[in-house]
Amino acid sequence: MGEIMDKNIKIFDRIYPYMISGMIFFIFGILHMNNCFQREIISLYISQALIWFPAVLGILLLALGNEFYVAVGEQIAFGVCVAGWLKCQWNLPLLLIFTIVLISMAGIALLFDHVYKACRIRFIWISIVFQFILAEIATTLKIYIRSTGRENGLTGRLEPLFLLLCIVIVYLYLNKTFSGRYFSMGQIEEKYGDFHPEMITKVKAGAMYIVSALIGLTAFLYFSCSGSTSLVQGGYLNYTILQVLGICGLYRLSKKNLFLRAAVGSLAFVMLHAIEQKLGFGSRENIIISGFLFLYAMLQRRPLKSEKISVGQTIRKYMFFSVPFIVLTCIFVFRYMENKEMMMTATDQKVKIIMPTLSMDYEASLADYLQDYLQRYGFYNIECVSYEQDMLTCKEILENCIVEGMDIVCMYPLDDSAAEIQKKVMEAGIGLITIGTETSNYDYLVRMDYKKAGQFIAETSYSWIKRNLPENSQIATVGTHINDNMTELTDAMNARLKELTENEYEIVETAILDGTGQDASGYLESLLVRYPELKMVAAYNDSYALSAVEAFRIMGKDKEDTGVFGCGGTSQALEKIAEGSIMRGTVFLGDEARKWADAVYAWKNNSLDGKTGKTFHIPVTVTNVYNYQKEQEE
Repeated sequence: MGEIMDKNIKIFDRIYPYMISGMIFFIFGILHMNNCFQREIISLYISQALIWFPAVLGILLLALGNEFYVAVGEQIAFGVCVAGWLKCQWNLPLLLIFTIVLISMAGIALLFDHVYKACRIRFIWISIVFQFILAEIATTLKIYIRSTGRENGLTGRLEPLFLLLCIVIVYLYLNKTFSGRYFSMGQIEEKYGDFHPEMITKVKAGAMYIVSALIGLTAFLYFSCSGSTSLVQGGYLNYTILQVLGICGLYRLSKKNLFLRAAVGSLAFVMLHAIEQKLGFGSRENIIISGFLFLYAMLQRRPLKSEKISVGQTIRKYMFFSVPFIVLTCIFVFRYMENKEMMMTATDQKVKIIMPTLSMDYEASLADYLQDYLQRYGFYNIECVSYEQDMLTCKEILENCIVEGMDIVCMYPLDDSAAEIQKKVMEAGIGLITIGTETSNYDYLVRMDYKKAGQFIAETSYSWIKRNLPENSQIATVGTHINDNMTELTDAMNARLKELTENEYEIVETAILDGTGQDASGYLESLLVRYPELKMVAAYNDSYALSAVEAFRIMGKDKEDTGVFGCGGTSQALEKIAEGSIMRGTVFLGDEARKWADAVYAWKNNSLDGKTGKTFHIPVTVTNVYNYQKEQEE
């Protein structure tokens, strides 16, 4: 009896990764019942799985050598930011960007190599330090990066080539190199006691170069296929390694099944993330799922006490394995019932998001969040485009929406110059949901009070300078008149600040820039040169505010008596406020993306209440910043 049970457990351990992957596929199929077999949906998730395959393969490669590297997510984010910075600042060709990303990954591996050889401790402890370093570098780079658009030019073309490249590289490493053959045996310190310690160190450190190259491939593929650095904001990256190891398993991992587990695991990982988005999971649920998956893998890895075990031991082990499944199932069922109405709304309707630009943090974040919320409502056929603040281009895009047979258009107009085309869009039966500027024609408008936002910037900044700066200190404002909305915000900010600071502080300049963001850094540095005693800058948006923060830093003036204020409540601004930098405050514009998505969902179900809806505005400083960081994460 014991032998039979022992045999069954070994079979169970061998098929575990495919069982849990099958469970994820099954849940995914239920939640996407209406459209999971559509060619576009299948193609989308296969393409995403191919993007993640190199990183998953790298994680499993280290697990094969009995090592864990927990900074995978942060290293991917770093690679994406490097690619974004090169594209944004230098507009380099993708091939050159790919080369530089791999070089940067090699630099990380080299640093890891030196640290590992010096410390001689497990990979996991060194990688924890690397987590913080890479996360900080990625966050810093993100300040200078703007989304470069979402032209999926490489999707479906380069991923298979890179997939083949990864397989060839790892196969040659494991089978044709000295270090690869010994590394793949795992626990070489214990199995080969006569193996020289220096050689063991070299073998393990050498594997990081291969793994870093694989991570670099994922980072490059993500950026090249999305044109976005929004991945940096994805909290799920922090739990990448736990989810991957939990899905793919740690027991009976070998050179023979490495590639199969990586392929199945990468697809399951992508679908698990889609399930989490579909059910509206926040960071708490993500942590629970990641923890249970990893616990499952570790329990599976736990060696048996004897070759022949009793029936009681077998039952206890199966019970151990069943607990995570039961807990996870309860979580999924609870959230499914909670969002049942939303789950029933999965649709094949085509949605186009039209933004004035995707090169500014606020607009790019707004577009990203809107897509996330729309997907939770069951909209998956989504396209996001930018007219680069050119209303002629905007008109062309609107006309194309009619030709393409779009069902819903989410538009952020700058003015009313496209009113006639907007009317034609509505007459064609296309839902037109706008935000920001009030135009002549729309089905629903999500309205923001720009005057109040400008006044909040002034009042928040004045409250700070009153407490921290002596009278007659030099302050400045940065605004734009690029459109009526920004003119209203800028004028309200300047008027209110002048009213509050009259006869107390010197407003040395009220700059009106072109609103593209390209002139921000240069102007702000020159401003500090002209006014070396400048102590505070109030900007009309967070992008300009963050540029001011960097200008103060470059000039060596980022001190305790210096303050910068913005508007928008972007994640980058909130992070700077939370960490205690000279970014002192911003204005949170309410959950515009959620209200925008709500209006789209209501229009589809013929349940719109009125023609307009307003978002709320809240000043954010270091005293309440954590509340709004948490709200954005969830």
